[in-house]
Amino acid sequence: SFALPNGEFGNYAGSGFGVGGFWEKSFTGNFSGNASVQYLTFGEKDEGDGTHKILGLNYDLHYYPGDGFSGFYGLAGLGYHSYANTWSSADGDVSESLTGLAINVGAGYYFTENLGAEVRLSTAKFGNSDYDLEERTNWIQVSFRYRF
Repeated sequence: SFALPNGEFGNYAGSGFGVGGFWEKSFTGNFSGNASVQYLTFGEKDEGDGTHKILGLNYDLHYYPGDGFSGFYGLAGLGYHSYANTWSSADGDVSESLTGLAINVGAGYYFTENLGAEVRLSTAKFGNSDYDLEERTNWIQVSFRYRF
């Protein structure tokens, strides 16, 4: 995955990348449930901004408007994410870990039965920060997907 931070998060985090895995279960009609785990790491925007890492557990509902579970789909879901940030200050290295809920929306397309791509916007609300960290964190993620 490739990830771009948005909003306030984009002021101090650079572009990122990640890996993940998913399990998809089809329901009746054109709906499926998609459980996933992902790990994202974002670079520094400016020197001293530190590293930003997100570990997320998501459950999304996918809707395939066409025949079967291929082609275009839309998604919406919820996630539970853990955010970690480490940066340098005059007093030494400082770290912070927060957890919170996320909302995911997006769309994807399966080029073949197994190979697809997805774009999603995630917005997470993390707990209170001791270091004036923006509590709402947004990012756009572009991923390639492979179904076994």
